Amino acid sequence: MKVSFAAPTLPQSGALVLTVAKGGALEGLAADADTAASGALARAVTASRFDGEAKATLEVLAPAGLGAERVLLVGIGQELDERLAEDIGGTVYTALAKSGSESAVLAWPQSGSATAAGLGAALAAYRFDKYRTQLKDKDKPTLAGLTIVADDAVAASEAFEKHGSKIVEAVAFARDFVWEPGNLLYPENYAEALRQLEPLGVSVEVLDRTALEELKMGALLGVAQGSAREARVVVMRWQGAEGPPMALVGKGVTFDSGGLSLKPGNSMEGMKWDMGGSAAVVGAMKALEAAEPLRQIVERRAVHPAVVIQAIRALAAIGDSATAPVVTRIVVDAQADATLRLEAMTALSVLATADSLDLLLDLMSDSS
Repeated sequence: MKVSFAAPTLPQSGALVLTVAKGGALEGLAADADTAASGALARAVTASRFDGEAKATLEVLAPAGLGAERVLLVGIGQELDERLAEDIGGTVYTALAKSGSESAVLAWPQSGSATAAGLGAALAAYRFDKYRTQLKDKDKPTLAGLTIVADDAVAASEAFEKHGSKIVEAVAFARDFVWEPGNLLYPENYAEALRQLEPLGVSVEVLDRTALEELKMGALLGVAQGSAREARVVVMRWQGAEGPPMALVGKGVTFDSGGLSLKPGNSMEGMKWDMGGSAAVVGAMKALEAAEPLRQIVERRAVHPAVVIQAIRALAAIGDSATAPVVTRIVVDAQADATLRLEAMTALSVLATADSLDLLLDLMSDSS
């Protein structure tokens, strides 16, 4: 979906989205629209329980006097900040995505946060339809464009183009990996796919089995031995200014069968998402080069290494022992699902040996 910005005006077609503060009073462009509709919007508010609570919505179809085919009232609550603005943008897209409207105009009431609303709408518009070949028309989104009208439209447009759109691209890049089935995304091709980041200035180093053995990453190799696919560790670096480095670590189990003895059957299908932590690291690295706020944060910390651990259908036997670079010996206990923590230990122990590490962010959570 395309997000754009323009000066405040009422549309002559498509959907019109009007914001309403807590209490339900129609103000600004919402009041103008209500006047054009001979009070139909105010009557709809009175007849409903809509009172402007944050992210609440009320739809009025084909109001006479307006060119819009539908009006969506969306609550902004009592205090509107950028975080809420982003949520409201997502709420607007979700409400209109399959409505039948192909375009929408969102009248934004506040200077400084219109870009955040556009970011939220664009993020909500993400879909992974790569393998959906028989979607019915009613299940396909119709909304192709959202124009946010605001007093600071020029500044908001520039900020969105420079930063917001790049963040949307980075998030979509990460989400695409998360949604890929485990039989099609596995350590080898996932690791190689990350070389797409190299043109952005990110160095990508892929460690294969031989390299892992040389580094004594026995814990990771012990987990991965239950798979037909070999494990990989990917180290990505972005060079900022001189100074202590920071690190992001993400677990990339492209399918986690380590809990077969513990998880119910209907919980296993979601185990392809056990690589979500690594995808978050990947998305951050993609956003880093393009998004100035992120670059400034990292430049204060200089080098930005990220380690992504790859394993698939990982199994380790109870009672097995393994090694890690800064750990003498590890023994696997009866909690079979916990063996996947061995790979986290491997990455963290390697980073623990890094010189003057300033900050380490651990993204190892299951099914992130």
